[in-house]
Amino acid sequence: MLDIINESKKREIRVPPGVYAELGYIYLNENDISKSKQYIALEIKTYPESKYFMNQILLKIDENN
Repeated sequence: MLDIINESKKREIRVPPGVYAELGYIYLNENDISKSKQYIALEIKTYPESKYFMNQILLKIDENN
């Protein structure tokens, strides 16, 4: 995922949909809540249409931690 993000930045293109969210999920599974939330927030910023779904995930993270 980080390779995709870095390559997108290098090419000056938008990171594909879901990449930040997927990386956030990976960090969540590693119990790195801070990084998880950071990447989920980047998904929302990059793809505002994902806001409702991503906010639901953030709520679940907060409920479980």
